[in-house]
Amino acid sequence: MTSEKIEQFKPTVWEGVAIAAGAVLIVTTALAGLWLKAFNNSFDPERAEAIAKSLITYDIPGGSRGVIGVNIGGSKTAFVTSKAIPPELKDLTQLEASNRAEVQLWLARVPVRKETDAEDAPERADKSLALSSGAQNGFQVTARRTEQQYFCGHLVLVRIASGQMNFTDRGVSVPALLYDASVTIDSLTRNQYQVSLLVLGRDRETKARKVFNSLECKL
Repeated sequence: MTSEKIEQFKPTVWEGVAIAAGAVLIVTTALAGLWLKAFNNSFDPERAEAIAKSLITYDIPGGSRGVIGVNIGGSKTAFVTSKAIPPELKDLTQLEASNRAEVQLWLARVPVRKETDAEDAPERADKSLALSSGAQNGFQVTARRTEQQYFCGHLVLVRIASGQMNFTDRGVSVPALLYDASVTIDSLTRNQYQVSLLVLGRDRETKARKVFNSLECKL
């Protein structure tokens, strides 16, 4: 009985490089596909609102709509707006509805792992949430104040800025009011909840207070 000798395949150096490069390309393509899917899912209105409501419950007059929602690890952030648009902005149909919405609400929950995080995070969070929308590039602040208010059952310092939202390329300006607040809560885990609330129009003070008072953190 004869036995055949099985020849072992020994790739050359360049073949090895090609195989390695192919493997990297496959992995990169797969990851890119996952990131693209995640990116596209972020702009799904229903998913965005679901993420928002998993962070903080809220009551926006006239109903709300989701714009963007992101869930990365233990951190979540979402942007929702009212369905209502101030009368002054209804004709600006060239602009996204989210930029013209009467109420614009940014929400975030970020894990806090050490005391220094809790001390440093509020300033970073307020800046990142308040500047996360392109619409805020036209917000001209004319006055600032701070108030102690309850946020998620905790007495916190709320930073309030009032001014005008300018749509310079359209020659339109509307009164605007911005609330910024954050609170760190210890539950099963230690998390910081952050909110930026922008309200446009004549009844901004009343509506901003009503929406802010409706906020309840989901632990």
